[in-house]
Amino acid sequence: MRLAHLSDTHLGFSEFDAEDRETGANVRELDACRSFERACALIREAKPDLLIHTGDLFDSPRPPNRAIATAVREFARLARAGIPVVVIAGNHSQPTLRGTISPVEILAGLEGVTAIVAAPAVLRIGDALVHCIPHARDETELRKAVEAAVPDSERPHNVLAVHAGLLPGDRQWSEARIPRDLVLRKAREFDYVALGHYHRPTRVAPMAWYAGSTERFHPDESDCVKGLLLADLAERTVRHVAVPTRPFVEPDAIDCTGLSAAQIAGRIAALARQAPAGAVLRLKIEGVAKARLDELDLRTVRRSLPALLHLDVEVRHSADRREATGSWSPDPLPLQFERFVTDRVEEPSLRGSIVSSSRGYFARAREEPDT
Repeated sequence: MRLAHLSDTHLGFSEFDAEDRETGANVRELDACRSFERACALIREAKPDLLIHTGDLFDSPRPPNRAIATAVREFARLARAGIPVVVIAGNHSQPTLRGTISPVEILAGLEGVTAIVAAPAVLRIGDALVHCIPHARDETELRKAVEAAVPDSERPHNVLAVHAGLLPGDRQWSEARIPRDLVLRKAREFDYVALGHYHRPTRVAPMAWYAGSTERFHPDESDCVKGLLLADLAERTVRHVAVPTRPFVEPDAIDCTGLSAAQIAGRIAALARQAPAGAVLRLKIEGVAKARLDELDLRTVRRSLPALLHLDVEVRHSADRREATGSWSPDPLPLQFERFVTDRVEEPSLRGSIVSSSRGYFARAREEPDT
């Protein structure tokens, strides 16, 4: 049996203030949709026996209509191609307001698509028995559910799908975790353990993997190749398949000691011209004197680089005190907050979690200004 493992697609994600000229949509929202569409096209081409999506299909509990339409259209195409689809809910899919439901439940009406949202479930799909354990806020209950998952020896293939972080490890907001030792044990019992939550494709055991995300969603993912996994349960092999995404460029820090503001701007512009068209360029500049820092007009620099989608600059002046780029930026408050967090939170997973959570809060504030 061959299965495709997809995860953390975060449809509805948006950042920066760039709009697509044809649709008026946020460019990064379209990036998330397009990388998901490319992943689904690769899955149709591979023709696996099953697709498992291990959570965070949407970026928030109330995704925009484009995100919903994209998910429904692509999963319906997979089902029509004869590829059963199983989706479990992640922490981003859990509603935060009473009286609302998870957007993943929208998929329940699609033939050939099974959505597991509120509680664990066991599915029989072809020759496989699939134990599905969605995100749970209660770590004790989550651990019990994973412990209780037992393969059926009479079934040719047994698969475990879980959305969770791992212990030991630093906690991320809205994260429920299970011990790594428990995952290793289940990897010996099951033919494949499909994990969701971490955005880098990660091998926990030979047949236990995080698929990673299909698009870059955090600043610390600039160097990460995005995509999906194809697992052959009979051969016990797992292969990562890359999905084309927008280029993110993050060169080594620039030493600007003794340079004038104009010279610093020239260095930034020179690096920007080397980046691919449409790229996001993240720069760190060091050794900048405070007087030069006050003279450096990054807004003008950004406007002079139309080939980039976005320029993000982290500045350290000669006293080694960081200055957030929001000080110069006309960008909206959510983006300035992200820069504030990126500037002050050193630990990557915590930084990424705070940024990810803030996007949901700002989105709800836009949608429900009176709550």
